[in-house]
Amino acid sequence: MTVMNDISRPRLLALATILASLVVQAGAQSGVVPATCPANEEWAYNSANQSVCAVASNLAAVCNPQQIYTIPALSRSGDVYGGPLKGDECRCNSVFYSLLSACGFCQGYHYIKWSLFIRNCTDPKVGSYPEDIPQGTAVFDWAYDDVLVCPTIPIAILAG
Repeated sequence: MTVMNDISRPRLLALATILASLVVQAGAQSGVVPATCPANEEWAYNSANQSVCAVASNLAAVCNPQQIYTIPALSRSGDVYGGPLKGDECRCNSVFYSLLSACGFCQGYHYIKWSLFIRNCTDPKVGSYPEDIPQGTAVFDWAYDDVLVCPTIPIAILAG
């Protein structure tokens, strides 16, 4: 899948940086609509009936346990979720990337390539999540796939 071939690279990078900063503290910004997947997208829900967006939010929250995070819904053509900001190594892993990318995809939007997602990371982790998984969160098995072998999430497999 081509990533945003109708957008210039500088514009995509700027948009990705802005969207990355939109993973906000719940309640800190009124009117933030949480990302969700349509119920008919069965691949986007795990055995605990959690969407890929909810699982990604739960993993993002681990990075700063004093805050509750909401991944905002994408709403405009061309929107994508960007990679972590500089110094945010907790989110510099392929598990979070795969879940966040799937969250964008289930909403009908594109996602960025792994190489662009990790541009601000100094030590990205592939195939593992560097923190404890929050209690009650069921991470999808495919989120641990090696993005170096398949640098985009396995959408063809997920969507059946």
